[in-house]
Amino acid sequence: IENEQIINFSSLYPNPVKDVAVLEFNSSKNTNISIAIYDIFGRQLSTSSIRISIGNNKINLETSKLANGYYLVNASCDEGEFKKTIQFTKQ
Repeated sequence: IENEQIINFSSLYPNPVKDVAVLEFNSSKNTNISIAIYDIFGRQLSTSSIRISIGNNKINLETSKLANGYYLVNASCDEGEFKKTIQFTKQ
């Protein structure tokens, strides 16, 4: 039996980011996801847990307090079936 992909990542935009980035994805079930932002040195700058619902989801990531540079967003599902790292630039 093939494992069902719970979350299908769609996009992070705009990139480069000014004050707010939007993380967009589709979910096949109601679940919690964890979102963390890291700098290029691997230091965790923020983390949050968000309840998402079946269908298309958009999460706003506040980036206005970040210095200009490169960052990573790590999104993972409580179910353990989904983990995605996305790079973005803050301007």
